[in-house]
Amino acid sequence: MQSLRLALRGAMAVAAMVTATASFADRAHAQGRLETRYVAKIGGIAVGSGTWIVDIGPDRYSATLTGQVTSLLHLLTNGEGAVDAHGRVQGGRLMTGKFAAEIRSILKSYDVRMEVDNGTVKELTTIPAIEPGPDRVPIGAEHRRSITDPLSAALIPAPAGGAALAPAACERRLPIFDGRERFDVALSFKRMETVKAETGYEGPAIVCAMTYRPVAGHVPGQPEVRFLGHERGMDVWLAPIAGTRFLAPFRITVPTVFGLGVLEATRFESVATAVARTLPRPSAPRLAPVSAPAAAPPALPTPAPASMPAATAAAPAPTPVAMTTTAPAAPGPAVVDGGRRIALVIGNAAYVGSTPLDNPANDARNVARALRDLGFEVIEGTDLDRAGMERVVREFLHNAPSARLTLLYYAGHGMQVDGKNYLIPIDAKLTQSSDLGFETMEVDKILSGLDDGTRANIIILDACRDNPLAQRFAHALGPTRSVAVAPGLAASSAAGPGTLIAFATGPGQFAFDDGGPDNDSPFTAALIKHIRTPGIEVNQMLARVRIDVAAATANKQVPWANSSLLGEVYLAGPPKPPNGP
Repeated sequence: MQSLRLALRGAMAVAAMVTATASFADRAHAQGRLETRYVAKIGGIAVGSGTWIVDIGPDRYSATLTGQVTSLLHLLTNGEGAVDAHGRVQGGRLMTGKFAAEIRSILKSYDVRMEVDNGTVKELTTIPAIEPGPDRVPIGAEHRRSITDPLSAALIPAPAGGAALAPAACERRLPIFDGRERFDVALSFKRMETVKAETGYEGPAIVCAMTYRPVAGHVPGQPEVRFLGHERGMDVWLAPIAGTRFLAPFRITVPTVFGLGVLEATRFESVATAVARTLPRPSAPRLAPVSAPAAAPPALPTPAPASMPAATAAAPAPTPVAMTTTAPAAPGPAVVDGGRRIALVIGNAAYVGSTPLDNPANDARNVARALRDLGFEVIEGTDLDRAGMERVVREFLHNAPSARLTLLYYAGHGMQVDGKNYLIPIDAKLTQSSDLGFETMEVDKILSGLDDGTRANIIILDACRDNPLAQRFAHALGPTRSVAVAPGLAASSAAGPGTLIAFATGPGQFAFDDGGPDNDSPFTAALIKHIRTPGIEVNQMLARVRIDVAAATANKQVPWANSSLLGEVYLAGPPKPPNGP
């Protein structure tokens, strides 16, 4: 088992190597977005998966990795977590600004926060701290200069001029520092191949051979260090990203004693965001970033994904995995600071027709308190019947047009019927299909009241609890019913541009209602923990929530989100300027 663990860690190290390189591109072409999903296998056996989202704009970029088990998340780690980086596009070069990694596993858990300026590490925090030892090669000041982190240059530049998939793309040495170790990776051209993802890209890929050389921060006698340092059969297959002259890893292979280790994209979808300039735009201004009041304290941020172009066709239904899917949106949103913030918070627990729930009322009170701390005007209701829910929803929608940011939080029972989601008041009586529209509150109808493209909307639903009301409703309809009652909540929604919907767990799954330290559900406990963190964009905040919930439930509950936000939303204040105070 120890040998298997080391082999897996070695394979994942290769994945991290490949996602680190100094990147250069013509500013006019550096506008694109890539969304991928990777599956890792050893000897043909799946051992993990991860998702990777990269955005490149005219003057900024971001990269986000999230995943489970032995995914491509981080160096030498078989765990779960998120890794984020962002920075500036300057002089045709991607310049690292911030890097953050949060890794959780049985064997190793740690956080890294790093700030980089022109290739030099200016600030570094690692938790727990790395203990020096006689066997560990020390990290000196020289090892923190002229470096790139494992994500901020997650794209390999195509050679200047000519074809993007040219052998010269492979000829490079990559000086990498991840906050814990400094190492080099050398690439060299090997051959050309043709690849096909289950979703997205099909076409040519360039194959580069890889070699690894540890520099500092490592223990020379560690088996994975010796293995990687001597292995000469490692490859990375690179595919182009639409709208840019960058290449991204499509497939990574590394031999192990248990068989060939393979990390391969099952989804590889990219879009050239510059095409949105030819599409009609709404007259309302774009919203990015939407920030908290100026008094919010600054902190070292994790990055936020940039926007995508307006969709030219109907977007495919989201895949139910632990990730955030983002519909296309227009690039280059205007900066909007401050503005009115309106929130609706509902917690339904005292159900008349079933056993009361433990946490929703307390969840709602704690979330309402946090939102008020963040400058929201909060409309709050607990244990609401149908009339009460209609009243507060109506008040919320009446106030929404004057807001720059709206947020709806609901904790309680919910259900999906025929692919649509419904929130259930405490007095709901569901005995036949015609009751549905009168006894519940359809989420899509609330969303339609927010769908005018003039603000950012965030919907948070902790409503996937095991629901006896839905079960009884399905039983009452009988086996020949004309409507389909499914477990949990559905991924689909009528959300228009500018809306993010976050679910306590994946589509069709149940969420736990166990009490946390403050009698909150696991999802809401994690949400309250991270929602006040300044300097992180809402998608990165939700990634942290996802990690904590998965850890607290032994991966039995993994939150999920579906986003079509047109810009960056910072609930607790935006990042501090690169050279700001």
